[in-house]
Amino acid sequence: MPVYESALGWVDDLFALFGRTPPPNLNLYIALTTILIPVPILIMFLRNARPRFASIPPYRERVLILGATSGVGEELAYQYAARGCRNIVLVGRRGKELERVKEKCAEKRKEGEEWDQSQQAPGWEDVGETVHIVEADCTKPEDLVKVRQVVRRALGGLDTLHITFGVSALRPLLNLAGVDPLTQTASSSSSPHATLEGITNVLSKASQIHNINAAATAAVLATFIPLLQLTSPLPTIVLLSSVAAYVPPPTRSLYGASKAAQLHVFQAVAVESAAQSERSTPKRSEIAFLAMAPATIRTSFRQSAIDGVPGEELKDAAWDDAKSKGSSEILEASEVARRSIKCADRGEKGIVAMPVKYRIVRWIYPLM
Repeated sequence: MPVYESALGWVDDLFALFGRTPPPNLNLYIALTTILIPVPILIMFLRNARPRFASIPPYRERVLILGATSGVGEELAYQYAARGCRNIVLVGRRGKELERVKEKCAEKRKEGEEWDQSQQAPGWEDVGETVHIVEADCTKPEDLVKVRQVVRRALGGLDTLHITFGVSALRPLLNLAGVDPLTQTASSSSSPHATLEGITNVLSKASQIHNINAAATAAVLATFIPLLQLTSPLPTIVLLSSVAAYVPPPTRSLYGASKAAQLHVFQAVAVESAAQSERSTPKRSEIAFLAMAPATIRTSFRQSAIDGVPGEELKDAAWDDAKSKGSSEILEASEVARRSIKCADRGEKGIVAMPVKYRIVRWIYPLM
């Protein structure tokens, strides 16, 4: 009987077939190979796993997108439609744009379901109306109540809420006050001190952007959290935040402050909601609060600036900086939407920064 040096005799036979002697540490090599080969496979599986599908299949998911007429909100609508979602409510202030997005969603749904149909879902011809639109302003309580009524009537409940609305601000604070020494708004002959009109303008713009970005988000959460808790087995809220929420952006002080306030409201409410799910009677589902924090996105968002549209006299420093570093520094709306949906499918919580380098920045900046 032959004596083998390894635990696997056929390995030694293989070496002998080619006239080679097995290495002395062959057993160790075999063990390491056996352990390491499954690792990348496991990592790929975990990265692509979407455990939420088990309870909420894509075609049954009930989705509400606030701010769906452009940018990331619009892309979210298309991607949900393309993967067969039949329960979508789109909300925006511009009715004609909502109609346009709804029509395109029908095209995306038809394309997606013809070629990638779920074995459990009915055919696309018989599903009826799948996208509902509501013209509404999320800063108005009566409009939020109207949206909730549509969601309850049309969808019967809510699984996923996307908050993507908001406005920008581009000017430095002293520029708004009319005394910025680095711009043409402050001449050498004028007083270096802000006038009553300048201070009033700062207060007005600060109130306006906080009302839209932060206060309206709080109102949205108050409106829809109970509906999510009581009607979904795995409810999720996805907030379109920004890197500016935790890294103060030069020339965009009001915008950064409003996004930081919005994020803090979101995170604090997440803690409150977790306590409610644990202690309430009857039992309420625990909501996954997910904040997407992208850097500069290639959208028309900068045109919504409350202090003016970017042009020759008004520059967007973040946009200009990203452009100067190359297109890889600017995210596409479709990319942010795709990542948002994937993270929601995976049941992720907390903050997801985009691109990856901003995850590091998030932890390093407070130490500086």
